[in-house]
Amino acid sequence: MDLHQQRLGTIANNVANADTPGYKAKRLEFEDSLRQAFDGGNANKLALEQSHQAHQGPGGSVADVSGEMATVSEGARVDGNTVNTQKELERLGETRLTYRIVSELTGRRAKGLADAITKPT
Repeated sequence: MDLHQQRLGTIANNVANADTPGYKAKRLEFEDSLRQAFDGGNANKLALEQSHQAHQGPGGSVADVSGEMATVSEGARVDGNTVNTQKELERLGETRLTYRIVSELTGRRAKGLADAITKPT
């Protein structure tokens, strides 16, 4: 969720600088890093952690996953600016939707855990 918030800030900064001559749009990319963490494609592979012998399930952490900031060089206008406002607004909508979905799923999981802890069997 933190990386999605950072991406939203990056997109907002791009839109704010859409008319700034020479400004190069930025992209925050983290999907590949996240995928590699889950698939075991790098040293930051998520490992199963067990805090008690009777506990089961994944306990991995995505804390080591980070985003990579890239500068967009293609599509420059005459003034050297590379911001495509339409594409930025599309990315903004997509990122907001993804953030809301992740937030909702996280909230539901937390509620389910709280219910499991507080409700008698």
